[in-house]
Amino acid sequence: MLKLIKYEIKTVWRDLIILLAIVVLLNLALLTRVNVWKNDLVFGLSCLIYFGGLVAIFIGNIKIFTRDLKENTGYLLFTLPQNGYSIVGEKLIISLVEVIIISTAGIGFIDVFSSLVSLQLFKGFNFGAVLQTVGDLYAYISLIIFIYFVVAVTKMIMKGRRLSGLVEFGIFGILAFVSYKIDVILEKIFPQKINISGGITNLQISPDKVSNVSYGSVSFNIANGVFGFIVTVILFVVTARILEKRIDL
Repeated sequence: MLKLIKYEIKTVWRDLIILLAIVVLLNLALLTRVNVWKNDLVFGLSCLIYFGGLVAIFIGNIKIFTRDLKENTGYLLFTLPQNGYSIVGEKLIISLVEVIIISTAGIGFIDVFSSLVSLQLFKGFNFGAVLQTVGDLYAYISLIIFIYFVVAVTKMIMKGRRLSGLVEFGIFGILAFVSYKIDVILEKIFPQKINISGGITNLQISPDKVSNVSYGSVSFNIANGVFGFIVTVILFVVTARILEKRIDL
């Protein structure tokens, strides 16, 4: 897998550095707008920059996976002496590393700007905040695996035919709808939840308006959590097997 990771790093490092530079430079530009624009606007724009960086990483990783399955770059990747689990695993690892790097920069600036609106995001150790961060990363990886599965299944079925993109969209929509319905049913049958309360702080929206904001508060249905984890593992295994046994480049 290390060889695959090195190969993937060579593919993404330039784009990652450019994206990181954009996030940093835009936030530095926002620093010059402090007390010039409304502080809550500056804070909101910093959050938007961070979110935009994550979306860019997400789209980039999906494009790379799709390109490797549908274009000539896939020949080199799939001729390496690696199994399907290594191929999917290294892409998930690289994607997670990219998210962590952009998140470190983005959240760091958000924390700086949060003081402008009387919001202290990181107030000592908060187990709820740690668990929420882990949960967010897990949700991201689960979504990536889900989309990898859809792309791999479409490649296996369509074999490069026209309208494969439309088929991908259809499969994604159907599976997402079925998953949502199962979640609803499970929550009705097994309503038990885990709730972890985070801290409460005051957010100064305007001179005459203050709102309470919770941070690090986690609440999730146990049955849905178990079901989602099992599905994610199954999709990972099936995707790896499709890449290894069923994909004909």
